[in-house]
This record gives sequence, C-alpha cells and structure tokens, in this order.
Amino acid sequence: MVDNRLRGMSDTGPDAVSEFDENLYALIVYLHASANRDLIEQLIAEQINYSQLTLLELLRGGHRRPTIRETAAILHMTAAGASRTAAALAKRGLITREPDETDYRGRRLMITTAGERTILRLHQARYRPIEQLRDLLDTEELEQLAAALERVTKRPAIAACRLPAAA
Repeated sequence: MVDNRLRGMSDTGPDAVSEFDENLYALIVYLHASANRDLIEQLIAEQINYSQLTLLELLRGGHRRPTIRETAAILHMTAAGASRTAAALAKRGLITREPDETDYRGRRLMITTAGERTILRLHQARYRPIEQLRDLLDTEELEQLAAALERVTKRPAIAACRLPAAA
C-alpha cells in the first residue's frame, strides 16, 4: 500500500501533485533529456532513423516475428512504409525476411545478431547521463537510491526493461 502522502492526497484534493511526484518527475526529465541527446547522436552515428529504430525495438529479443502487414499495424505505418523500413534494415543485415511457414507468399521479419548489437549500442548511449547523475550524488544518496532501486526493479514489468548482458 502506498502512503497517501506520496500520492498527493492532502487538503488540496486527490489530484494534487505531491512533492514526491514533482521530484520524481524532475529526475525523469533530467535523465530523459540527457539520454535523448546521446541517443540522437548514436542514431546519427549508426545511420538509423526513427522508423528503423522502432522496428528494431519491435523485433528485439526475437520474441516477435511479424509480417510486413502486422508490422505496419503495430507501428502505425502504411504497409509500403513498413516494407521500405524493413528493406533498408535488411540491406544492412540488421534484420532478415524469412518465409512464413503458413503463407508461402508471406515473409516474417527477424532481427539478426548485428541488429541486436545495434540496439544494444543505442541503449548503451543512454547510460552516460546515469553515470553523470551518479557522479552528482554523495555516498549516502547513492546508497539510498541503490536500495530503493533494488526493491523497485524486482517488479517484472520494470525488470523486463533491463539491458541484456553484452555478448
């Protein structure tokens, strides 16, 4: 059960923003803004556009093997746009287009090892601001934050966002 003081429950009503909310938001914005800068620099270095990034993210881990039509629906693109995006990634060896087992005309998209390494490099670019934040904190703050993060990141939805171990 979350302490109501942390949810903003006070004399100002249930929709009030608490100090906890404001502080967490400030931390998220700091990390997000800094990480996005580094991610954009890495996207430029990798010569990956946003559509290609979203397709690689969709395929990351090999759990999904969508068709072009399924990819278009998931990423809110036209089939032609999804096809162009897949073709560009396939040309670079980041994904493959394998025959569909149930529809001989169809193809299923799969990420390659090179595609997985590319995604890993893109995610690693987002670590720099975390390192900078760590340098800003004193030992006591680091210990408190580490203890809180250890408990929170045990939740499956959060744990699923961890980067895989580097190969």
